[in-house]
Order: sequence, then C-alpha cells, then structure tokens
Amino acid sequence: MIKDHETGLQILTKQPSEARLFDMDFTNDIRKDDTIQSVTSSVAVNMGNVAGSSDVSLSSAVISGAIVQIRISAGQHLENYKITHIIVTASGDTLEGDGLLCVRDR
Repeated sequence: MIKDHETGLQILTKQPSEARLFDMDFTNDIRKDDTIQSVTSSVAVNMGNVAGSSDVSLSSAVISGAIVQIRISAGQHLENYKITHIIVTASGDTLEGDGLLCVRDR
C-alpha cells in the first residue's frame, strides 16, 4: 500500500478476482497514549469511473493497535472506490480515515 502525498489518501491496488486486506493506519491521527476502541462505520463508495460497475464487498473491520484492517473483495476493472472508516478512540475522539482502492486487471 502507498500513500498519496497530495491527498494523504492511502492507496491499494487489487485485481477484480482478489480478496485483499486493506490496512488503514490512524497512528498519526490519534494521540500518543490513545487507542482505537471501535469502528462505527466502514463504507466503500463506487467512484463511477466505469458505467454500471459493480461494488466491492467489505468484511467486518478488525482493530490492531492504531490500524483498522478490512478484507475487500470483488470490484470492477478500471473502477476506483473510496474506502472510509469512522473510529472512536478510548478517550472519546471520533475520527474519519479515507483510502482509495484501485481495481486493475493486470
């Protein structure tokens, strides 16, 4: 996974038939001694690059330290999907993290 320096989005590329883990790192967003308590929402938005393209499937989110991990499957070749997680920290902060999934058949 790479991070776009202009937008700050974490970027993952996968092929349509793959099911891959997508890690969203909140290390730089939460306070030093804070932790992720829960993931209140995980959503994939089809960006509409390909007319009539299919959506991706998301598994339940798993928390590992300051990282939210989700398995993503399906998707349409040449389509992009915005992945958004909303988390709540142990100290009560609510934060949103966004990433970009690019589906490309190689």
